[in-house]
Amino acid sequence: MTLMEHLSVVKETRSETNRKYDLIDVIFLVISAIMAGAEGWQDIETYGNAKIKWLRTYRPFLSGIPCRHTIARIAKKWPTIRSIIAVERHRTRNGKGTVDTSHYVSSFSLRHKLLGHSIRQHWRIGNSQHYILDVVFKEDDSRIVLDGAIENLALFRRFVLNMLKQCDCGAPSQRNKLKKAGWSDDYRARVFFG
Repeated sequence: MTLMEHLSVVKETRSETNRKYDLIDVIFLVISAIMAGAEGWQDIETYGNAKIKWLRTYRPFLSGIPCRHTIARIAKKWPTIRSIIAVERHRTRNGKGTVDTSHYVSSFSLRHKLLGHSIRQHWRIGNSQHYILDVVFKEDDSRIVLDGAIENLALFRRFVLNMLKQCDCGAPSQRNKLKKAGWSDDYRARVFFG
């Protein structure tokens, strides 16, 4: 199952009458923009307007790009999202190794017993994650405000960081991978879709 297929199961919490922008389009926009170096809602809107043609290669964006206030408001209204998880499974059968990566958007917290493997992976990288998030995304300098949206943006940053870590794309550091994803549509697509 691809990341986009996993994202498509995210439960929509907005009322249908007030829904102008597709939720998966907005999630894809936010993740892509952060991967390209966006540091806040205005950056995400600006990125979307600059990259609408590229974004429409993968998603319809029938209503175009939402404004920064709408993006933040939609992010705030995702109360059911507690975690975005990428689980990598390594298997060896008959001497042959395979690696399978699954992506999950979950309403469970990372402490839920069904996410045991994810919790173990989380603690393995957890000690260095804050430092890396600050170095790669300058998270400590972020001035994002709007209750609930701050935590969701941090969640997307961690998700992008995990995607960058999994990508064996020839860049020497996570920060370099992030910059390269911002500069190159092809590279960003490789990181996003494998």
